[in-house]
Amino acid sequence: MLFSCQNNIKLCKKGVLYLSGEIEEETYSLIFKSLKHPIRRRILRMLAKRSMAFSEILSGLSIDSAHMTYHLEQLGELINRTSDGKYKLSSIGIAATNLMGGVEEQTAPIIRPSKSQTILKVVTIISIVLLISALIPSSLFFYRYTSKGVWEDTFDVSIPTNQTFRYNITIAYGVPCPSCGRYAYYYEIPMPMNAPTSREEDYVVFTLEINAGCKLSIRIYDSDGNLIENRTEDNPSDYKYSLLWEIEMDGPGACIFECDCTLYWEQPYCATLSAGMRRESFVKPYYYYGIAGFLIATICPALMLVCWVLTKKYS
Repeated sequence: MLFSCQNNIKLCKKGVLYLSGEIEEETYSLIFKSLKHPIRRRILRMLAKRSMAFSEILSGLSIDSAHMTYHLEQLGELINRTSDGKYKLSSIGIAATNLMGGVEEQTAPIIRPSKSQTILKVVTIISIVLLISALIPSSLFFYRYTSKGVWEDTFDVSIPTNQTFRYNITIAYGVPCPSCGRYAYYYEIPMPMNAPTSREEDYVVFTLEINAGCKLSIRIYDSDGNLIENRTEDNPSDYKYSLLWEIEMDGPGACIFECDCTLYWEQPYCATLSAGMRRESFVKPYYYYGIAGFLIATICPALMLVCWVLTKKYS
């Protein structure tokens, strides 16, 4: 129901003003100009409860008296002074307060998601978790190395008894061979390849086959004379067994096999040495599939999260 106010103002229950002519525009300008500052809106809310003196209003605000006087002057026709010096709302001030209550301070309704929206949200979260759980292990599988092949070149040499035996394996990688000495083999080959999708590993391999009873003192040195392996084998019986050494090469150099052999049986040779080098090749045949899987597993959920946040922000 509409009721009459001074200056031809009419107000409905929801605080909507119905004015006419020039007074309508002037009154609207006055009200919105007064409501523009939060301090003035607080003053109107305080006076909507009861009439208040200057000191009472000042005590409820965190401002000084000069600013208080300024804001009271800016409220203009929205407030009146009573005979006892207190401030109260005018009819325009009441209309402005009702307008604030109906528009600015109105509590937004709580919109609860429907059952279908809840199910969709749960399904989306589960899908993201399953996507990440499936793509990361599969990407690791696609990203790993697999053996491509092995190239091996070895020579068998019989170890003489009751003397020191030396065998030199030199991998030069294109560098001219130094003096390798007796019982030596020299490999001049390209450097092993090391790329994102493939790599190669080089090894010097010594395999010792012991054929009869003997005592062996075995030492293996690198090209700088550093002792890599020091081992003693004592087999007085005719039991046969074999020993294996694999030394990985990380650059040009040599491996020297040295053996002191003592014979227990009347045989010219008691052991046989297989010496040489081996190059193993490894590849990542699905390297780019693995990278794509990692990107999908990380970027796709991130994009979905950004879209969800933006939807929440602007909805």
